Amino acid sequence: MKFQALQLVKPKAARKLLEQGGLAVDVRELHEHNAEHIAGDVAQPLGCLPAHIVPDRRVVIFYCNSGRRTALNADRLAATVKGRACQLQGGLNAWKEAGFPVEGGDPAAVAGANLLSQMLATFRKS
Repeated sequence: MKFQALQLVKPKAARKLLEQGGLAVDVRELHEHNAEHIAGDVAQPLGCLPAHIVPDRRVVIFYCNSGRRTALNADRLAATVKGRACQLQGGLNAWKEAGFPVEGGDPAAVAGANLLSQMLATFRKS
């Protein structure tokens, strides 16, 4: 069975889809999500993906910081939803650059989350 790739959506289109009942799914680590995230989203780290995330939603928009992690896992993510599966182009960084709000966003928490992410990435490589 071949799964669809994630459809890229720009921040403005993603916001409209969310306003129409779509669901944002943050695939970053929990410490990153806790630092800042899109309001009303669901935290679902890549390492903990279930077989199906939200079968009752017509549109699910996956995102990470820059879009890289989401793109690298596109097939796997698309397989977790029954409806339309999208990727926020540019991730949370692009969302914020477009001027859209995030929850959290405390500079100290964001800096700590970034440092922890770097440390975890270094640890995983060794």
